[in-house]
Amino acid sequence: ALIGKTVDAPGNKVDLKSGDTKNLSYSLDGDATNVTIDIFDSTGVKVSTADLAAQSTGLHEFVWNGRDASGALLPGGNYSFNITASDSSGNFVPTKTFSAGQVSEVIFEEGQAFAIVNGQKLAVNEISKVSL
Repeated sequence: ALIGKTVDAPGNKVDLKSGDTKNLSYSLDGDATNVTIDIFDSTGVKVSTADLAAQSTGLHEFVWNGRDASGALLPGGNYSFNITASDSSGNFVPTKTFSAGQVSEVIFEEGQAFAIVNGQKLAVNEISKVSL
């Protein structure tokens, strides 16, 4: 039932096609008064940043428009993102990031199911979201 579906799993990689938008998923382990997302190209150079303001504990999404900090359309390729969050006292709030990808196949090894997502083997119990 997973084959062909888009899933979210732990990770921070993004495969951008030029002109597309991407939903970047993350979770906060506590309420945060300041949340920032930084996006990097494949060489590790920061290409974009956004202040996401205050957010509550739980799962969130940021829709990235595929543009750099000056608004220019970025070329297709591999990107990554990081989330930084702090509470009202300035203390760090732990975060987790999730990568999205399409399941190409499901395999079973030693009684455990794995989904092949973006060419990588991922334990099915690590999937946090399934969508069409």
